[in-house]
Amino acid sequence: MRTRIELATARGRSDTLLVLLPPALASIDDFYTQGFVEAVRQRQLSMDLLLADISGQQVLDRTVVVDLHEHVVKPAWSNGYRTIWLAGISLGAFSALHYAARHADLLAGLYLLSPYPG
Repeated sequence: MRTRIELATARGRSDTLLVLLPPALASIDDFYTQGFVEAVRQRQLSMDLLLADISGQQVLDRTVVVDLHEHVVKPAWSNGYRTIWLAGISLGAFSALHYAARHADLLAGLYLLSPYPG
């Protein structure tokens, strides 16, 4: 799973992490071209962003929850994050809901845009 981290400031990490999950047929690069990363930065929100590429194949193979847990959430907790939010669009939102159904205790919340109903 390809990921990219964007720190809240040049001075270092925040203790809050927002994980962005893209819709089907999109990638983490689209969060830049569509202005999501810039919108968070313009608002000077005190949170780091972690953009995670998930694929439709991971959803079909039912590995998306394990992959998010092992490659995103567990390492985030180990790296000192104390508040973790998942945000997703369409299939990304579906994946966030799927993860939260299994590991809600590890998340502060969800932000869902047009969640794919499954």
